[in-house]
Amino acid sequence: MKQIYKIITIVITAFLVLSLTPASLAISTAESQKNKPDEIENKALGFCTHFTNTKTKVEDRINNIKATIETKRAEIQTRLQAYQDQHNAKLAESRELWDENRQEHYLKLEEKAETDEQKQALATFKAITEAAVTARRDKVDLAIEAYRNSLDSLIEAKHASIDLAIENHKNAIDASFNQALADCQAGQDPQTVKDNLKAGLQTAKQQFQADREKAIEDFKTQHQALIETRKATINQAIEDFKAILEQAKNDLKQAWGLETE
Repeated sequence: MKQIYKIITIVITAFLVLSLTPASLAISTAESQKNKPDEIENKALGFCTHFTNTKTKVEDRINNIKATIETKRAEIQTRLQAYQDQHNAKLAESRELWDENRQEHYLKLEEKAETDEQKQALATFKAITEAAVTARRDKVDLAIEAYRNSLDSLIEAKHASIDLAIENHKNAIDASFNQALADCQAGQDPQTVKDNLKAGLQTAKQQFQADREKAIEDFKTQHQALIETRKATINQAIEDFKAILEQAKNDLKQAWGLETE
């Protein structure tokens, strides 16, 4: 079970770090101009005339990235569901095996029970044990369910934060290009317009990086807290079960006239 959730954590964190790197969304003026030789060599009038084409390419690139992110999110969700289904199947299989072993143990004890008092003590032991098993499983199941529900909410919040970061990034880029267009139309020095545009795009890039990193760190921190909570709840359920079972075993031994620990 721990290995399954460790894989989940790695999968989700790897997606965040790799699919949303600054290189994927950062807009570099130099790159946007690389394929425009007529704009690179300080052709001022050419810059004011043609930079809107670069803006269109930037918008197309952002839209393509958003589509890719949606595809990756769907893939991650499918894989996450597969891991959870696998965990459910393994847990059910383990519980079935534990049930079989427990019944075999009861049969061995029944063979040793000779008097009515011993048989009654054994019946009490079995009832206490079965109730403890049910209680432990209920607590474990609730812990798993609470973890998964909280994880779903956490993923949704992460998606919302990333989407907002992308939208803010796009808006900042639009504002920089719109200002550059207005400055060109107002007859300002093209080189100054170009420098201001470059600075605006750089600021948008840095802000996106900060927003992206915060979304990633918030997710990792909160996800780790969910893992610790689930772990603590399950461990407590196991300890409670052990204590009840130990007491039941001692009561059975005492009723059978055996030494207790």
